Amino acid sequence: MNKETTDEEVKDDLFMMTEKRELKYVFSTDDRLNLSELLAGNNQELRRMEDEKKAAASRYKSEMDAIEERITDISNKIRSGYEHRTVEVEVTFHHPAKNVKTIKRLDTMESWAENMEAKDFNLFTQYMEEKEDAADELPQGEEYDGDDLPM
Repeated sequence: MNKETTDEEVKDDLFMMTEKRELKYVFSTDDRLNLSELLAGNNQELRRMEDEKKAAASRYKSEMDAIEERITDISNKIRSGYEHRTVEVEVTFHHPAKNVKTIKRLDTMESWAENMEAKDFNLFTQYMEEKEDAADELPQGEEYDGDDLPM
């Protein structure tokens, strides 16, 4: 370049282009306000999602606990080989002896004898004196041991 060239002439000789660069940008008051609103919204969304996660985890834990309880119950049944069920039975009072009752399962027809309990005695289960001779009476103070049950 010589001294006689003007600025206009230099511009003509130069090749110019535009490009993008990462440079520091100072936020305006409006920019800060918009960022604050964005931050608050994202914070609310995060809290909502955390609450949903907790609820789902609690629900899954509850469902898993119920399944675990069923597994334990089934395992106990397998291990013991039995369970207690409500079964319909036929009860015959004062048979095979006075103050003894015979219990018969109606599903398997299995039967056994038990001593009558206080709850078994009422107006309808009172021992009738005329049957006393026909029944085998136990000696006073003895309990029925369940052996020799007549079928």
